[in-house]
Amino acid sequence: MKPYTTVPNSAWYHRLNGLFMFNAWLVAGLMALLYLLLAYYNNSFIVSNEIYYRTYSEQLTVERIDALLSAQHRWLWLGYAMVPLLFAVRTSFTACCLYLGGFLLDKKIRYGAVYKVVLLAEVPLLAAACVKIIWFVFFREAEVLSDIQLFSPFSLASLVNVQHISSYFVYPLITLNLFEVMNWLLLAVGMAYFLRESLQQAVPFVLKTYGLGLFTWMLVVIFIQLQLS
Repeated sequence: MKPYTTVPNSAWYHRLNGLFMFNAWLVAGLMALLYLLLAYYNNSFIVSNEIYYRTYSEQLTVERIDALLSAQHRWLWLGYAMVPLLFAVRTSFTACCLYLGGFLLDKKIRYGAVYKVVLLAEVPLLAAACVKIIWFVFFREAEVLSDIQLFSPFSLASLVNVQHISSYFVYPLITLNLFEVMNWLLLAVGMAYFLRESLQQAVPFVLKTYGLGLFTWMLVVIFIQLQLS
């Protein structure tokens, strides 16, 4: 896909010319497959039955834990089916934030181009999922489920003891991490390329569009937690 207007006079822009010449459907499918394989490995080799017994031993009887594990194994296929669906929803949400922001700000860009930018920016998030698997395989064995659920390398959550803060703030603290920052930077680079703008112009655009969307999403998550508590 070719950008729209004249090429900015910048060397970094020309180096990006071949970066977006890929099939978005193929790359999205491969990324969804990788997330699915990571989920399978996590469920098969990291989250063991012993972790469930240690997690719920003080709350449930052994029989209740056995029933919980039996139900989980019976519906495991549904969890795997949700992996590519959630990937599609998340990437589409990001692309819609950027595309609608561009539309409202009178910036000409195709949705397909925006989705390619989102897929490129997904690489750090995929790397974060891989780091999580590697950590529990080679460096630390998970004792309870919260060890896995709350693990977020290079995040604000890693700087504080999440056990001592309100559960409503855990998700935002986990979300704000180094991999997310890299994701934002790649979004800005991609949008600068297709909008024919400088990186200094693209960064505020991403903050005003995807940043607002992410903030809204975190508020929704906190609201749901409040309703369920």
